[in-house]
Amino acid sequence: VVRHIGAAAVIATTDDGKLILTRQYRYPLGMETLEIPAGKKDEPDEPTSKTVLRELYEETGYDAKETTFLRTIHPCVGYSDEALDLYRATGCRKVTGTPPMDDDESIEVVLVDTTEAKRLLDDGTVTDGKTLIALMTYLNDDNPRSGHGT
Repeated sequence: VVRHIGAAAVIATTDDGKLILTRQYRYPLGMETLEIPAGKKDEPDEPTSKTVLRELYEETGYDAKETTFLRTIHPCVGYSDEALDLYRATGCRKVTGTPPMDDDESIEVVLVDTTEAKRLLDDGTVTDGKTLIALMTYLNDDNPRSGHGT
């Protein structure tokens, strides 16, 4: 069993309704993936509401006007106790300056509209579990907590 400190991920949109995704190389898969911004807590007692804002900034250079907790998922129930809190962020804007990045990170920010996001799901481009759940929730959820309705 892999014990995990916990993590947060965010389905984030800009003021003009673009979804903020990241493209990065994933060594275990040997390929680049499209994902929502995400990362693990720095400390066990760090609130994921703080984690998600830090990761959004570090991976994309954006901040958010508002964040809303959506749900907790357990992405690896067969071998890990990881709990990943999903958030929705709205009013995201690019911050001036260059966000700090880990030495082994090479992340490209990709902005897509809802039509493109649907295509990326439909054609199998997005394979990352957290991103699939978040995008499907965002695109299909009439729940007001999501900040987006169909």
